[in-house]
Amino acid sequence: MLARNTVVSDLFAAVGSYGLQLAILSLWTIIGQLGIDLRLIRKLVHISLGLVFMLCWPLFSSGNQGAITAATISSFNIIILLLRVGRMSKDEQGMSKVADPRTSPIGVAAICNLCAGDGVAGIVGKKFGRQKLPYNKNKSIVGTVTMAISGFITSIGLMTTSQFH
Repeated sequence: MLARNTVVSDLFAAVGSYGLQLAILSLWTIIGQLGIDLRLIRKLVHISLGLVFMLCWPLFSSGNQGAITAATISSFNIIILLLRVGRMSKDEQGMSKVADPRTSPIGVAAICNLCAGDGVAGIVGKKFGRQKLPYNKNKSIVGTVTMAISGFITSIGLMTTSQFH
């Protein structure tokens, strides 16, 4: 039944993928409390969560609906990060790249850039991307340009509409 109803199937994939990411993040949080270098833990969080997201990608339906549903996971994580970043204690700041995350939004902007840029590029590139890149026939010129533009707009929008400016 789930295979026939792609909306329900994609929702289950999103919940499962997000749940797995939360479990892995919780594991790294516990390991970080054991006295291991927090910069190393932060890097391992980045690596493992990105890989888990990509490993869960086949759970989503093909086409725009699956891509958009999968992108909501990253968008949800960004929203949570933005809400939490202002409430970080001094101890939690050890997991952040900079001492005061409110004055350096580069990491958040980069994540927004990748999420919006990659998500929109995939949708637009599949629909309108007839001319392929010479070095990667799976990617289109219009998709690449769309990634740059949408990532830039998202980053600028973040800077101008939030507490980071």
